[in-house]
Amino acid sequence: MKKQYLSEIMDHPLLGKLLPVDFSPLKTCSFNCYYCSLGKTTKITMEREEFYPVKDVFQEVDSYIQQNDSPDTIILTGSGEPALYSKFGELARKIKEKYPSITITAYSNASLLTDPEVRKDFCECDVMQFNLNAVNAEEFRKLNRHHGNVRIEDVLEGMKKFKTEFNKPIWIHSIFGNNFNISEENIIGLRDFIAEFKPEKYIIRKFEIENDVKPLSNKTINFIKSHMDSLDCECKYMGFD
Repeated sequence: MKKQYLSEIMDHPLLGKLLPVDFSPLKTCSFNCYYCSLGKTTKITMEREEFYPVKDVFQEVDSYIQQNDSPDTIILTGSGEPALYSKFGELARKIKEKYPSITITAYSNASLLTDPEVRKDFCECDVMQFNLNAVNAEEFRKLNRHHGNVRIEDVLEGMKKFKTEFNKPIWIHSIFGNNFNISEENIIGLRDFIAEFKPEKYIIRKFEIENDVKPLSNKTINFIKSHMDSLDCECKYMGFD
């Protein structure tokens, strides 16, 4: 079957057999992150749209599962920021209603969480994942190269508000890059925010694609670990070996 909205099932170390579902044109996002594996953002926006009909996306998901082994987890990604898909909640509900044993998750930059409708849509997930690389405004901007309407204060407040409305697991990811977000102020600030937020998992990574960025020094890696190891949540280091 030719797939428009799906990738192949992949093995994920934390989510098992993972089926990615896409519902936005490449690449539509509120950020233009330096390290993004999808490349440069071609449409940087904060406006939600129904990029593709939800019935078409669901039909392809449904047909695929009927004809193949069922995944453990479906990740609703979009080719960028998933909150920009205005039918996110409807799509998640339709999948969950037919396949209640499959975990539904999404990976978001949290930039639209000030919108109550976005928070409501994300509440349809079983596990919600947020990317947070900086709490320092300058480092946040330098690494994420975000839309002009995004403010780190709103991102952090939106995450806190969402946590009060979502009674299921939240994972936070931080990705560190040399000369981007590794100041002592930012690392300690992230630790303090995570300590207050108390996610179920905190996942810490380095840039997978170095480009012209030098690898993190052992001193920086040890500094990150020395502060994050004290957190009262499950802390996962990926790519730090």
